[in-house]
Amino acid sequence: MSLGKFFYDFQCKNCGIIQEHRVYSFETTHLCANCGQQAERLLAAPGIWWRKMGVSKDFPSAAAKWDRMQEQKNRTDKGGRADGQPNLKEY
Repeated sequence: MSLGKFFYDFQCKNCGIIQEHRVYSFETTHLCANCGQQAERLLAAPGIWWRKMGVSKDFPSAAAKWDRMQEQKNRTDKGGRADGQPNLKEY
């Protein structure tokens, strides 16, 4: 079990307002900042950073395109040409 605090959404049973609070992962209730009643933690999909985690197989063409664009950008940022060849200047 992780002991760090994370952001979770809570919905108040009384007023229905949804708020975000930073709490420990095992906490399922929190006091509503609006009315002071108990708010329950909402179920939410986790955020996933799919690149370089092996999950990119789900989107092979998008991941491959992104990788190619990043490699090209890195080459040109370092003074090279987009095709990977060194930028040779003639004097």
